Order: sequence, then structure tokens, then C-alpha cells
Amino acid sequence: MKWKKKRLNYLIDKSFQLRLLYMTIISLVVFTVFVGWQVFYAMWPIIVREAPTFRVEIIRIDFLLRLLHFSVPVLLVIGILVVIFSHRIVGPIYRVKQTLDDLIEGKDVRAVRFRKKDEFQSLVPRLNKVIQLVKELRAEADRGDSAKSA
Repeated sequence: MKWKKKRLNYLIDKSFQLRLLYMTIISLVVFTVFVGWQVFYAMWPIIVREAPTFRVEIIRIDFLLRLLHFSVPVLLVIGILVVIFSHRIVGPIYRVKQTLDDLIEGKDVRAVRFRKKDEFQSLVPRLNKVIQLVKELRAEADRGDSAKSA
């Protein structure tokens, strides 16, 4: 039975991933506040007219608490999904950068593989073709160098 290596670090490029997470959460908070504001003020005239005076303040506080109780878990779930999705983008980019750095340094590079759910799958055959071409060019150069020295 083959054991898969579990990835524990989902923040590969922390700067990009956290920036994406913050932008998403800020957008969702603004959206939630806007919708909550619209619902609250659409309902407020009815509440003031129909509810007893002593209950109006309690209703307002209850409404805001319910909005928070709903929003916070949703924001947490969406935040986790953003990190997971960004991991599927940043992981392949990191792998491509690492492979290109190794090629530039002259290291022997194996064919690149991305995880099944990673984005940019179309880069894999292209990058592997480049790796193969570089290996062939290096082999030709080595043959030429050995022929000159003989």
C-alpha cells in the first residue's frame, strides 16, 4: 500500500495567500455589513411601529448579534476555502520556480508533476519539454567538450 505524503503547510507563499485571504474577508465583511444594513433599515420602520417601545432596543441588539453569529462562522469557512484554493495555485508556481532555479544552476532536474487538483496542469507538459531540451543540449555540449579534450 502506497502512503501519500500529506501536506501540512498550506501557506507556501504567505505574502500572496494572506493578501488574498484578507482581500476576500474584507470584501465579505463589507458585503455582509451592506446586506445587514439594508435588511435592518428595511425592517426597522415595521419593528418600531409594531413592537412595544421597551422591546425596540432589545430587537436591535438581537438583530446585530444574530448577524454576527451568522457572519463569523461563514467568514471562517470561506477563509479556509480561500487558503486551500490559493494553495492549489501557489504550489504549482512554487514548483515551477524551484525547477527553473535548478535548471539555471545546472542541476539535474526530474520531470515535473503537479498534484491532481492543482491549477496550471497545462504547464506540466511544456515545462517537462523544456527540461528535456535542456538535458539534450547539455548532453550535446558534454559530448562536444569530451571530443575536444580527446
